[in-house]
Amino acid sequence: MAKFINKREHGVRVEYSRSFMRKTGAGGFAFPCDEHGNLIVDPARTSSTLAGLVSRVAALVDDTSYRDDGVRRDEWPTVTAAVIECERCRAHVTLSGFTNTCSCGADYNMSGDMLADRFQWGEETGESVADILAADSDSDDEFDGGRCSDVDGRL
Repeated sequence: MAKFINKREHGVRVEYSRSFMRKTGAGGFAFPCDEHGNLIVDPARTSSTLAGLVSRVAALVDDTSYRDDGVRRDEWPTVTAAVIECERCRAHVTLSGFTNTCSCGADYNMSGDMLADRFQWGEETGESVADILAADSDSDDEFDGGRCSDVDGRL
């Protein structure tokens, strides 16, 4: 078994935005902010057009066609891939896919187990190396356009 440098970690990314919506009809805009609603302006991430709009926010809110909807909190689950030390060459290998290959050619599964040499792959199942490696990029056949269906294709 390979030595783990970092274990896989699950977390949550939290972002806040200050939202301004039209009082009638659809539409509006939002800006990144902290949890208290203070605007965050990062020159590296903010276009000059957006920076110009930031200076007009107060005027737009004073305009009767917009309302300040306050602070919105969004959360997204995150996964940080595990990193192991290769058993053959001691290089670090990130375990982010079904099959994870070290620069020396050693292959590992997501649990950090070294796999058999590729010339042995598919021996029992009749699969080719290409079939097995395609598992990293294949989509789940049970989903159709984001909708889950049963075996007959019905919902």
